[in-house]
Amino acid sequence: MKSIVRIGIVLGFAFLAVATSFDPASCQSAQVKAIRERLKTRPNDPTLYYYLAMFETADGNKAAAVEAMKQVLVLGKGFLPSKGGGFDPIWDDSAFSATRLELERKLPKVTAARELFRLEKNLIPEGIAFDPVSRSYFVGSIAESKIVRVDAQGAVTDLSKPGELSRVLGLAVDSERRRLYAVSTTDFKTFTPTKLLYEHGFSVIDADIIRDGKRYVMFLKDETESPAQKNSTGGGA
Repeated sequence: MKSIVRIGIVLGFAFLAVATSFDPASCQSAQVKAIRERLKTRPNDPTLYYYLAMFETADGNKAAAVEAMKQVLVLGKGFLPSKGGGFDPIWDDSAFSATRLELERKLPKVTAARELFRLEKNLIPEGIAFDPVSRSYFVGSIAESKIVRVDAQGAVTDLSKPGELSRVLGLAVDSERRRLYAVSTTDFKTFTPTKLLYEHGFSVIDADIIRDGKRYVMFLKDETESPAQKNSTGGGA
């Protein structure tokens, strides 16, 4: 696999994005097989069914993709396929559209939290980072393959240029050096080697570390499946 490293200067920030290129046709069927094998041991995992639906779509298996998405509807919350997110070949299929509508109705409703800012509906943020100097948030999107900046007044503008990035995953701000780091991938398979950062005995996603005076604070989401947690927590050091 060929790796591509892009470096750009945008709005006073240097951002580094790591991307990978691949041939989709060469690996989709293998992905479907691998996911179905994993489902034998994790039959109630809605995330696996979501990716199964995406790869079945890429393989041209419309009926199988819709059936997998129906399992997402039964088992999961917070899932919503987006235009350009791997489901375009079945986007106008009536069964897929009906299932997507039910998934949208099932999205968790938050009523107790204060609204900080509002994003376009199809952005579906994945990584979020905060810059304490400019009081701005940076939000990455898998669905739209871009990064947006939200300033202190809540105004949203595109940070990356069209076509500059693939699907954006994690973000991190280096406020002292005025840099924004972003990870971008085309295949969700080729990444740099992983290293253990945090271990507390449960599954964790969406961790973010920010500076708070002389200490650092990490916020994360507890993904424990049974009993279900799905909540956020934090700690400082």
